[in-house]
Amino acid sequence: MRLAHWTPRGIAAGIFLLALALRLVLLAEAAASPYADTLVLDAEEYQHLARGLLDGTWSEATAETYVHGILYPILWAGVEWCGLGVTALLLLQALLGSLTCVLLYRGARHLLAPPAAIVCGVLASLYEPFLVFGAQPLATTLVIFLVAALFAWLSRPSAMSDRCLAGAGLLLALLGATRANALLLLPVVAWVSVTRSQAEGRSPRRALLLLCTGLGIGMAPFVMHNIATQGTPLPFEGAWSLHMGNNPAADGTPYARQGIDWQRLESVGFRDGWQATPAQRGRIYLTEVVGFWTGQPLRAALLTYQKVRLFWNAFEVPVSVDLAWFDQHSLLGRILPATFGLLAPLALLGMIVNRHRWRTWSLAYGGVLAFLVSGMLFTVCARYRLPAVPFLLLFAADALYRLATLLRAGDRRGLLHHGAWLVAATVIVHTGVNPAHADHLRPAWLQGEILLQTNRLREAERAFLLALEAHPGDADIHNSLGATHERQGRLEEAEGNYRESLRLAPDHSRAGVNLARLLGRSGRYTEASAVVAAVLAVDPRPRMQHEARLCQGILQLQAGDPQAAYQNMHSALQIRDLAQARYNLANVCHQLGRVDEELEHLQRAVHLQPTFAAAHLNLGTLRMMRGEWAAAEGSLKQAVDLEPTLATAHAHLGILYQRTGRPELSRAALNLARRLRVDAGQTPPQ
Repeated sequence: MRLAHWTPRGIAAGIFLLALALRLVLLAEAAASPYADTLVLDAEEYQHLARGLLDGTWSEATAETYVHGILYPILWAGVEWCGLGVTALLLLQALLGSLTCVLLYRGARHLLAPPAAIVCGVLASLYEPFLVFGAQPLATTLVIFLVAALFAWLSRPSAMSDRCLAGAGLLLALLGATRANALLLLPVVAWVSVTRSQAEGRSPRRALLLLCTGLGIGMAPFVMHNIATQGTPLPFEGAWSLHMGNNPAADGTPYARQGIDWQRLESVGFRDGWQATPAQRGRIYLTEVVGFWTGQPLRAALLTYQKVRLFWNAFEVPVSVDLAWFDQHSLLGRILPATFGLLAPLALLGMIVNRHRWRTWSLAYGGVLAFLVSGMLFTVCARYRLPAVPFLLLFAADALYRLATLLRAGDRRGLLHHGAWLVAATVIVHTGVNPAHADHLRPAWLQGEILLQTNRLREAERAFLLALEAHPGDADIHNSLGATHERQGRLEEAEGNYRESLRLAPDHSRAGVNLARLLGRSGRYTEASAVVAAVLAVDPRPRMQHEARLCQGILQLQAGDPQAAYQNMHSALQIRDLAQARYNLANVCHQLGRVDEELEHLQRAVHLQPTFAAAHLNLGTLRMMRGEWAAAEGSLKQAVDLEPTLATAHAHLGILYQRTGRPELSRAALNLARRLRVDAGQTPPQ
């Protein structure tokens, strides 16, 4: 059927159906991924924030994450509020991704020839990174959708009307509330609004006022939220990201996403102590960045150049998604032709041939420039580069259309000219970056961590050994292998793994705490305490300060010094009020005879973690001792509801029933407790 027989609406529907079908196929393929049932890194943080919104603990949730915007957690929270899960969220993202392709086609119709606009929409449908990231519970798909919506909105003939200008400001605000670096589009949108308003005989000042009004209204809740939770108008994570991308250890990528590199980078913000606020940490990171640029200007300039090369290179730098898995195991990942290696040379050709029409293309040029600048300021990876792709698709589609036109016309000179530029662009895109140096994901280690979380210990061990073959000097992998061996009961091997991790990275606090706990299990309390003291000295972060002090307290309790244990556990509690810390402190209070304080800590523990069966058990036992029979019964029943095989809870219920005159219930509970102990290989009491 000829193109003339298709209406724009029919073409848009076809693009939508193509895009949706491909995304649903990839979602089905992604179900076989080792990451399908376990959220990792950023996805885990987004879910944590979403649940913080739902249960009213948002402020506490944000204190432990590095997510830049609130809009995606709100979207996730909305899905969970409806009683749905991650699968529903991914289906919603498939719809958003498909609508993105339609928006690009609709916007491109006002800039490109009709066939080129169709090519743009089809390329977006087929673009593999769009599909892969759409299958991940990350904000990326939402960001790209909003970028495409902004482009389509501003491409309309009526885009300079009052309503449309205010709407553009609101779309910018939504982008900023999703990823704050997207606000770099503001100068671009402002320039387009001013120049087009002037060309249409409208007031440029009024255009700017309307744009800023929409932006201000949309950003107000986001800014107020940031001030309330962090003390800064924009997320302090911007300063964190700036430092990640501009320090002596940086290579242009988000290299510090896991393990010891993350610890070292995060510790910089707490160099003045674990009490540092987000605003204080942001100032520390900014000071470090300024020091890097002023102290090592040549190194900083070379680093910026490397980021430019990374931005235009065909290699997709992975961060929180194992892109290689999709390339190797997904059918679509193997057969889809639309990758950055194909797109970027065509886009560069389109940018070159349209350079004399830059005013007409100002929004597209500006969009590419905004996210290029973002990469130069911060870091470059596949996910952070994707918001520029909608604009690159416009140039690529135009370049393909021009090449096809020259070919049909038999214009050899034009083909030679365009071909030369295309070859040069291809060389730029496919050279200048060593993938082995830019890839910090360590997928075998990441998969091993997932297997370890799900207690699949043999598989986890194999994954970690495979990871060590590629990275034999990696302290993180040695530490994880030690944790696996410890769970398997291979304590000597685990100790060796932890010590090797600390030999490779003496400041590896996680390995230090793991080693200290292991030493404590074998009664080597003095040696273990020295290891914990070293952790406290090298890692100022609240999480590890809390954990190390708690570990020190447990060691002191095991060594028979409950008073010293009380002091350390109380210090841990001042840093972070967590259920496990309350539970441990309650045990110390029990030994010290501080019954009222013990009761307070156990009540707080079950409030913080209602599913904490052991805390409910101890609380019920303590209430029995105090003669609070009704409250004790409620706590003990809660314990057995949460953990039906908890023999001690059944036994205590039996005693409670006996003392409250219910002999039949008492016999049943005591008999059940006896059977559970026999099943567990324990000797039942006589």
